Amino acid sequence: MNANHDEGLELRPELKLRPELNAFAQHMEHVLRANDHKSSWRLMTLNALINRAIENLDKLLTETNWDHDPEKIAKHCADIANYMLMIADNAKYLPHRYPPPTNQEATP
Repeated sequence: MNANHDEGLELRPELKLRPELNAFAQHMEHVLRANDHKSSWRLMTLNALINRAIENLDKLLTETNWDHDPEKIAKHCADIANYMLMIADNAKYLPHRYPPPTNQEATP
């Protein structure tokens, strides 16, 4: 997978985002910028990023049991989504351990 393709889905700058996605992406960016003072996520392992995502998901699950504040929920969701973004971004730089099978290898 290269940076401009996801399983045949070409990323196009002219693609108009849905209003909900655009608003959420802006919220994600706001959270990322608030944390710019921290070291780069590219220095973190995938396991560390996954663990942080799980911690934030647990926080979301715990807090939404008693607090239904839409802003707090949106922030937790943006945190989780940002960790998913970081995982996907770091994965681009991993060496492929097992290349996908060729058509000949996939045939029994």
